[in-house]
Amino acid sequence: MEYYRVTQNRKLRNQIIPEIPGSDKLHSKEAIFIAGRCKDADRVVFPPMIETQPLLLADGVKKIWDAYQIGGDYQPCALGHIEQKRIEVYWRAKLMQIDGLSDLTEYYLDRSLKKIVLSARRVRNKKVFSICYQRKEYYFIDLEILEQMFQNHIYGFQFEKITHD
Repeated sequence: MEYYRVTQNRKLRNQIIPEIPGSDKLHSKEAIFIAGRCKDADRVVFPPMIETQPLLLADGVKKIWDAYQIGGDYQPCALGHIEQKRIEVYWRAKLMQIDGLSDLTEYYLDRSLKKIVLSARRVRNKKVFSICYQRKEYYFIDLEILEQMFQNHIYGFQFEKITHD
């Protein structure tokens, strides 16, 4: 059991920033268009994951995550940059949410997370999941999925190995 927390790499230059529509459109089961903006319209980068509400996953990431773990909900959307006339397939993702923090998790005095430790008993054999703590969602994948992403040349995200009890 080897897990990694994955996050959007906010250091990527010229990332597209989605302009998330109202909640009525956002929660629709139908495909929607999400317009994006970028400071340098000539060099727009579409990252593999965008940590917005909801989480946006590039098509290649969604295919891998969905193939390894049932229980997530993925709704299609197109993310586009109008000035550049470029559109990419993305998915609004709602991952399986579990209560997976171990009692060994460390906290700051304000109860924010200092060091995440996963509970092996609660996580079991899940491959992709999220943990919601104090209204913030944390995303986790296992080693097999991380390797699969690299084999498919999916980069542009950050990952951190997480311990378990």
